[in-house]
Amino acid sequence: KMINGSKVSHWACINFSRGVQQSVASTFCNELAQMCQVSGM
Repeated sequence: KMINGSKVSHWACINFSRGVQQSVASTFCNELAQMCQVSGM
């Protein structure tokens, strides 16, 4: 249950792993943001 919901205007996803390619990290972050939008987070 969400109380006092709000809107996130800006967010960041930071990759500190040297073993993960930039494209993989970007895809993960984009899919994470999309999932949050679809689920109403």
